[in-house]
Amino acid sequence: MIQRAAATVALGAVALLLAGCASAATGANEGGEGAEQLGSTGAGGFEAALAAVPGPGAGPADIAFADYAAARAALGADEAGAGVDALRLLGDELGMILPAPFGWNRAELAGEVDETIGVSLADVTAFVDWQGDVGDVLAFDAPDDAGARLTAALGEPADGVWAHGEEDGGVDLSLGEAAMRSQRIAEVDGRVVIASTGELLELVREGDVAADDEARAEAARALDEREVLAAMLNRPSLGADSSFSWVGGGVSHDGGVTRDHLVWVVAEGGDVEASAERVRENLASGATADGTPFSELLEVEDVTVSGRLIIADARPVGSAPVWSQLLYRGDLG
Repeated sequence: MIQRAAATVALGAVALLLAGCASAATGANEGGEGAEQLGSTGAGGFEAALAAVPGPGAGPADIAFADYAAARAALGADEAGAGVDALRLLGDELGMILPAPFGWNRAELAGEVDETIGVSLADVTAFVDWQGDVGDVLAFDAPDDAGARLTAALGEPADGVWAHGEEDGGVDLSLGEAAMRSQRIAEVDGRVVIASTGELLELVREGDVAADDEARAEAARALDEREVLAAMLNRPSLGADSSFSWVGGGVSHDGGVTRDHLVWVVAEGGDVEASAERVRENLASGATADGTPFSELLEVEDVTVSGRLIIADARPVGSAPVWSQLLYRGDLG
């Protein structure tokens, strides 16, 4: 399972960072136009985002999505006049996450990353990231001047691809944290796509993408139907119930009400109804890995079955959603 624990903690630092990054807040970032390309306020949210990361041919991977612009709008935050406060709200009230590949959840590195490749976390309005056994991919709405900035930092692209570091996707620790990772970068359908290897980038450019995985597409679609502002789909944790091929979750906020939405994808040939009953029992009387009863974290409103999917809609018991923490720790399977 992916480790994104630093992401939520870092949101306060991101807020301070973005408030001071006027040079990066260009075009789509200021107007919110980019969110129409990738975010849940536009063409399909999480499911649409699956078209920006590699497909099943690249092997299993954990995928995360977040739309900061839509989250600010849902909270009624004025992003122009109260950007710092609005971004702080994203983590506190929604459990929002940050992109993890290439250390982009390290907000303090954003300035150095920008100098190294020309773009950074400060440019992200909505993103999707993919972490697999063979490498990482991050895609986000492209600022209007992304191409010029990438060229200024990395030189002219070769066949539409900007290159940083060696082709093998390795890490050179001697270069420092912001510059040590190999990256291949291209603009694809209005997004900046950054991959750890050229092979992964070419999959996206050629249209071999995660949207082709019907199981994950169904799960993402179910979360989009709940108007999630951020979501994840992970492989089950080692030693977890093998009846599930994917576990996931997301968060919505509507009319002042925040909900956690959890999803389990039953593996091919599995007994969906029996698995759903186990999910219901676990949420009602089970506990997380650290012994905290689920009932102390979530007020479950409904657990439904749709095809191979089991979906739980719940209200967080405390002041903040717990969906992302449950996925970080592998508590859902």
